Amino acid sequence: MQKTLAKILKRPFLVILHLVSGLIPRDRTLWIFGSWNGARFADNARAVFLRAVQDKHVRCAWLSSNTDVINRLRAAGLPAYHTNSLQGLWLRLRAGVYVFDAYSLDLGYWGSLGAKKVNLWHGMPIKKIQSDIDIPFHPMHRAYHGPFLERIIRRMWSPWLYEKPDLMIATSPCMQRILSGAFRIPVTRIPITGYPRIDSLVAQNGSPSPLDAEWASKMIDMRSSGVKILAYLPTFRDCTASDHTIPIEWDEFNALLQKRNAVLLLKLHSNDVARLPDLTRYSNILLADHHVDFTPLLRWVDVLITDYSSVWVDFLVLNRPIVFFAYDLDEYLAQSRSMYFDYISVTPGPKARNFAELVSILDSILIGHYDDQWAAERQERLAQFYSRIDDRAAERVCHELYRHFVRRDMGK
Repeated sequence: MQKTLAKILKRPFLVILHLVSGLIPRDRTLWIFGSWNGARFADNARAVFLRAVQDKHVRCAWLSSNTDVINRLRAAGLPAYHTNSLQGLWLRLRAGVYVFDAYSLDLGYWGSLGAKKVNLWHGMPIKKIQSDIDIPFHPMHRAYHGPFLERIIRRMWSPWLYEKPDLMIATSPCMQRILSGAFRIPVTRIPITGYPRIDSLVAQNGSPSPLDAEWASKMIDMRSSGVKILAYLPTFRDCTASDHTIPIEWDEFNALLQKRNAVLLLKLHSNDVARLPDLTRYSNILLADHHVDFTPLLRWVDVLITDYSSVWVDFLVLNRPIVFFAYDLDEYLAQSRSMYFDYISVTPGPKARNFAELVSILDSILIGHYDDQWAAERQERLAQFYSRIDDRAAERVCHELYRHFVRRDMGK
């Protein structure tokens, strides 16, 4: 209650700041980046930032409200500032280009008036997003399709939800059309560049980034000693009234992993509220923190386990087995998100509807008795969702930013 009251009391000052920010000249060669409401260094924004800082024609900075993120980036020699510091505020007021993974709130919406907004999004739109969400009681559906008064209130309280980006990116015409409809912008503002965050997965001779060193070194050591690495990366449930329990018998799972010389890396979605037991007592199960960017680490994963997350689309470029643990499929589709595609037919891997089925599938994979009948379908999905696959997507995005916002602004 106190936090809500504080937000209400601050709102008039933030609105004034926002209006004033529209009067301050913007520098189109100053680009600022942020991700996940300022809490993480991750996803497409991370990949484009790491490429853009190498360009001598622009100045770049990462803004975050997470001190650990700022310290890690500074230790790596990268420009990073606290969103609400004086330096961060100055950058927000002067930057001509905001680059983010969801909404300009990732960088601090208040103070962004007049800046060009580039929304790289944070996952392939397999499940419905933004204005396309059609679950009647979902907050985003009500924000776009609810009663008139409610829409007005939501627009005033969370204006960043309604922003139409000046630029987005897509991986294929299929994804381009989905993003155009969901964000209500023309396809001409959504160039097909590929996904920057998978550049590191496609690169033939790439070495781990120092920013990923802790987990990368663990995984490399495990694989070199013959250990199979499984990763369980589930998505969150939008409309779960309370925290839910993942239906896994952890003692039995750990015993299977020990028997088959394998480990499970588990990372929950940053918005997840799933109940988990104390996993530290299990020798072969490792829990990664919410803030770990797992995408670059996928290159050392042998088998991916997921549910309704789009991480499997990223994993396609490695052409390795994917298992879909869809224990609550009907409930998810009815209460969290419907999808742009039929879930059963679009997902290129076996579906486990309960823990017993999951164990059976994984055991067959780990002992080498698995008939990978899904390999051809993975390639079909790869062609459907990616028009081009190389390690230059971040470079192409930087080119689009420069072409749209820098050269155009210079009258060239």
